[in-house]
Amino acid sequence: LKVNSQKNIGGTEMLTIGDGAGPAGLLVKTGPTTIGAPLRFAAGGEAVVYAGGSSYLSLAGAVEAGSGFTKFGSGSVRLSNNANAILGGVRVNEGILQISAGNGLNASNTVTLRKQGTLELEVDQVYEGLEGEGAVMLGNRTLTVSRRLAPGGAYHTMSVSESGALRLASVCVAEFQLAAVGPDCTRPRLALTSGAGNLWIEPGACIEIARVVGGRTGFTNTFTLIEYAGTRTGSFAWLRLPLGMEGKLEYEPGRIKVELRLVPRGGVFRLR
Repeated sequence: LKVNSQKNIGGTEMLTIGDGAGPAGLLVKTGPTTIGAPLRFAAGGEAVVYAGGSSYLSLAGAVEAGSGFTKFGSGSVRLSNNANAILGGVRVNEGILQISAGNGLNASNTVTLRKQGTLELEVDQVYEGLEGEGAVMLGNRTLTVSRRLAPGGAYHTMSVSESGALRLASVCVAEFQLAAVGPDCTRPRLALTSGAGNLWIEPGACIEIARVVGGRTGFTNTFTLIEYAGTRTGSFAWLRLPLGMEGKLEYEPGRIKVELRLVPRGGVFRLR
């Protein structure tokens, strides 16, 4: 479905996009557009929404997407209906995805933020997973990650801004990839920047170092995993390391670091 100019599409009848044979797309090129009618992306195909330029698309009706939801384009898309049923992975490749309803997304979603993608919250949210190198705008809200946080990759940083809280639930694993060499090796993988709120770590949450790129036998290095401008509540229960590594977590004001050493002998699976 392509919308070339400002539109307000209302009504109560379901608007179905796609035939279920492949991705189902919604394209908005210019101007503010509101779709108040219920919107269904046909089963079997991923929902692909493009908001180009400075366009703004408000999906005010209930959105049904059973095979994932991907946002493209530098514009903004707003999800504002509590009856949304968006299943599968949610990806923000570019621009802003705004969540203004408690069930705008659901607790089983994993949200992936590419480098140019931003997630903006207007309500508290709970997601199963959060990953990528994009940005989160908390908007004085609490974002809870229940199972997996994977920020930044080996070379980038996920940034979290505005007052509020990032909460890691008791079974959440914060997974980090690190680069042992190069200009990005000292960059934090998760940064709660100036103006951001609290980092809240529930008892039982842990850190896993998934891999270290460029490490050589015998190297020792200290990496900054998390920087936070607000306060920290709680500590991680344990640290999981790859085979052949030793390490420990270090807590400093405003920072959580890990010191790693690649040992020459066959490593063991260490919990610290």
